[in-house]
Amino acid sequence: MPERKLVCLDFDGCLSNSTRAGYNQDEFIFEPVNGVGKWIEETIAHHDLIIFSARELSTLGKQNLCTWFKKYHLPEIPMTNIKPPQGHIFVDDRAYQFTGTNFPSVDYISRFTPWNRVQKPDNIKVV
Repeated sequence: MPERKLVCLDFDGCLSNSTRAGYNQDEFIFEPVNGVGKWIEETIAHHDLIIFSARELSTLGKQNLCTWFKKYHLPEIPMTNIKPPQGHIFVDDRAYQFTGTNFPSVDYISRFTPWNRVQKPDNIKVV
């Protein structure tokens, strides 16, 4: 049987359709991104999954994360506010894949925009 790997999933912009930076840790008005429930089920059948979010820093934020998962009938998944160093893959809307020599240019960094700010896809409600 293949080894279970740790998949680390960011909450805002990956799991939820939050489109704002500097969000309030206790604000939970965003819906799940389309297809995330099925993806979670498929992933946890083969690998370990953990959610990372700064929202997990506050007690109310932790409670609201749990309530949000229940509201949308998503399975309970361990959560942390720290990206685990043992993670095999990080799913994050603000990530850049470094391959050993391809540091992002200053221009790329200046122009970088997360996927949900470049366009307004049908599965995003901008609030």
